[in-house]
Amino acid sequence: MNAVILKPRVGYCDIDDRLVFLDVDRDRYLMIAPELEMAVRDLVTGRVVDAKGLKALAATGLFMSSHAAEESSHPFSGIRATRAMSCIAEGSSDKLAFGAHYVAAFLCLAFFHLVARYWPLWMRIFLATSLARSGEKALLPSKIPALLAAFHSATLVFPRKDRCLPDALALHAYLALCKLRTTLVFGVQLGPFQAHCWVQHEDVVLGQDIETVRAFLPVLALP
Repeated sequence: MNAVILKPRVGYCDIDDRLVFLDVDRDRYLMIAPELEMAVRDLVTGRVVDAKGLKALAATGLFMSSHAAEESSHPFSGIRATRAMSCIAEGSSDKLAFGAHYVAAFLCLAFFHLVARYWPLWMRIFLATSLARSGEKALLPSKIPALLAAFHSATLVFPRKDRCLPDALALHAYLALCKLRTTLVFGVQLGPFQAHCWVQHEDVVLGQDIETVRAFLPVLALP
């Protein structure tokens, strides 16, 4: 049995016949040698990888040995986005509710833009996803546009350069506070290399255009 699995908080995707990995703990995207890619593909398809190949995979820091492993490593298995819901919506007639949502969104954005940016990536994700896991999927879909409108208004206070990660972490945490559980998705593209991050509710991208997200192949999804 192939006793090698991906480490926690590591994801990858197959793009242009190359494997691109995201290692959250090391805060980096990376690629591996073609011969190691062949070993990964063998793992995924259930073919046996020799001891030398397993040792080489473990040496990348992306995989770990586990004699208790029951399944092979696998690429991104989340739900691909098919549509989007914009942050820009009609103003709410309930000014008090909008104000409360604006304050919650502002505080989440302030934290991830101004405070958490000095912390390692794994810690920022841990904080956002821990809050999200505590939420309940109890929000009516009809309420989501108003929440996104408040969030969009709050984002205008913060710098717009290199904003996708702090915005996504803040939106993920903010919607959890509002009782909507979402998924944090990381994606990549090659030629040239670019990375992106967004928030999904099931197959719906929240707060971004679907055309922007479709340009990136998902590499890791975190609930």
